[in-house]
Amino acid sequence: MKTFLDTLARRLHFGARELVVFLLASLIFLALTTLVYKHIEQRYQENLLESLDTVLQSVSEGMEIWGGEHIKDVESLIYREDILVPVRKLLAEEPNPDVLLDSLALEEVRDYFRPFLMNDRYRGFFIIGPDNINLASSRDSNVGTINLLVEQPDVLAKLWSGNSALAEIQFSDVPLSEEGYRNPNHHDLTMFVGAPIKDDEDKVIALLTLRLAPERGLFRALNKGRVGRSGEAYIFNKQGIMLSQSRFIEDLSASGLIEKKTANHGALHIELRDPDENLMKTKRPLHLFHDRPYTKMASSAIQGESGRDIEGYRDYRGVPVVGVWMHNTTLGVGLAVEQDYDEAYSLLSVIRDTMYVYAGIAVGVLLGIIILFGLWRTNPRD
Repeated sequence: MKTFLDTLARRLHFGARELVVFLLASLIFLALTTLVYKHIEQRYQENLLESLDTVLQSVSEGMEIWGGEHIKDVESLIYREDILVPVRKLLAEEPNPDVLLDSLALEEVRDYFRPFLMNDRYRGFFIIGPDNINLASSRDSNVGTINLLVEQPDVLAKLWSGNSALAEIQFSDVPLSEEGYRNPNHHDLTMFVGAPIKDDEDKVIALLTLRLAPERGLFRALNKGRVGRSGEAYIFNKQGIMLSQSRFIEDLSASGLIEKKTANHGALHIELRDPDENLMKTKRPLHLFHDRPYTKMASSAIQGESGRDIEGYRDYRGVPVVGVWMHNTTLGVGLAVEQDYDEAYSLLSVIRDTMYVYAGIAVGVLLGIIILFGLWRTNPRD
């Protein structure tokens, strides 16, 4: 080792002692640079986590307010006598479409709800009787049929037990948009808010549900959670199916990962599975990964847990992301806010590279000074 240092010192025109000092100074300088960077990294991660948490809480509170307003709306309707009287009449009718459609009670109920539906806040109403049959609805095609909420038995059970509830987003049984009327293969999204109708003895005799358009309020609240160029906020059910719109539907469609012109921007079409590869690079369709485990985030949130991960994990595209998540009790769904790892840490990467470039320059300058000093000492001027 000593021979190597002596040889290197002679080539650099300074003594072995000076070389040792230079190496020690360089190591100390680089160590200090690393310590400073680690401190910056820690603060950066703290700020990143705080930012994601703030977005998550903001979106969740927006969803709570949105859901709470609709719960209040439906609860404000169930105790009015002008709705209770025709409901009792409908319950006395045979639950047959022809009979119900000819019933004067149906017209009374529709007259009552007509002003309420004019502002387009709600897309329709349902009075649900025993066996979950629609005794009344704003559409003739729904009257006397089994209510769509039989696809969500937990929601119906909650309503029949005497509690108000918001249902999950699901495909509508009727067209609700111009595209829905024009294209039979297009399935609009819908959801419902409901409350029990009780008699004088506080017994549940029927249910009232109002049809909502999730894209008009709920999806707008979620869109406010989009962080930067790649961040997105979305909700999903306990089966790990995305209930809201994906920010990346165009990329997914263009890459062949999901069917082109998929309705509703991927809502109810995307499973939150970990493909174990970056599908934006491999271009393999999402449906090939139905048997894969849930993403780290989804696996936790489906169990009702809140969590956070800024070290990075794969999302449903297989892209590394950072994220925070929780279970929203008002809607009974999982809520996640995620951002691509590369974008989330892009500024930190610039800071790191800049620090080490300048550290390298500083070491080079120090080396140059020592070399010049060695040359001056070896060949002093007269």
